[in-house]
Amino acid sequence: MTQERGSRSSRTRDFLVAAVVALPVLALIVSLLVPWLVSNVLGGAGQLDAKLRQENAYMQAICGSMAIDRDEALCACVLATEVPSLDCSIPFMTWTLARQHERCGDDATRTRSVSFCVCVDTLWQQLMRARAANDERASRLAAIGYERCAELQDKLSLPTIESLSVP
Repeated sequence: MTQERGSRSSRTRDFLVAAVVALPVLALIVSLLVPWLVSNVLGGAGQLDAKLRQENAYMQAICGSMAIDRDEALCACVLATEVPSLDCSIPFMTWTLARQHERCGDDATRTRSVSFCVCVDTLWQQLMRARAANDERASRLAAIGYERCAELQDKLSLPTIESLSVP
């Protein structure tokens, strides 16, 4: 019976020693980790917000000088929604893929942005096959794939509004 009692007090003492050692270490880790997590989450949200605002302005500018044949599918969505960068992302990526495919047709542009143009051409072919097969899912996947092309180092910026304006 005495051994059992000594064992309980030994456990209590060991627990207290472990708590005294572990709590400051845990506090240090939390004090370093929490601010880092908060800044990354808020920083990422700020960057996303800025990107979405920029896309909204770009899409609305396109639709302000719309070429019916070229921009009708995009502008039908943009003009019908309050936040086009969220609601019209697939039509915008499809439209962007088409514009970049046109730009990659220029030999000088293709030479400057080889990997980007190959990526765009591949997605364009996938999109055309999907449209020919009337496969909406494959069309969306091809359009969404443009995001991977846009991450390449030799990517082309979006065409300027002036270059897209209808004369």
